[in-house]
Amino acid sequence: ARSGRSSHDGDDESSWISGGDMHTEGDRDSQPAAATGAAVAAATTTARVGGMASDEAQAALRRALELFMDEDPVGSLGALDEAVALGAEPAAQVLARRSAVLAKLRRFADARRDAEAALKLDPELGIAQFRMGVARFGLDDFAGARDAFQACSGK
Repeated sequence: ARSGRSSHDGDDESSWISGGDMHTEGDRDSQPAAATGAAVAAATTTARVGGMASDEAQAALRRALELFMDEDPVGSLGALDEAVALGAEPAAQVLARRSAVLAKLRRFADARRDAEAALKLDPELGIAQFRMGVARFGLDDFAGARDAFQACSGK
């Protein structure tokens, strides 16, 4: 059952690593849309065992969180790049997280690219819309940012 929380990811480790409750009010079980592009292809590489991401991918996600919490966004980005290469799942949430780190580094065009890739994989992922808004705002695309923020809030 949904808790009624906002659609952006939490700050706790389990939410950040596992993806938490990051869908909008759409169908949580819908299959991601087909997507193309190098980032999406790398993110969807299967490194899964029994439906779970590999231990290496999970370790990379944990490292990314620790580094981010230690205010080391460059190190966090490296760990997220590793997680993507290892096929960390769910790929859309991992890309949305990397978009957040890229925005923190003021690499807004790259942040927008990852948010777009995340939305191609999971169009209902509210946090990806939020990350899109942040990236567009950083690129001075204020109308696009407004649209993305409205999409993630359901308005």
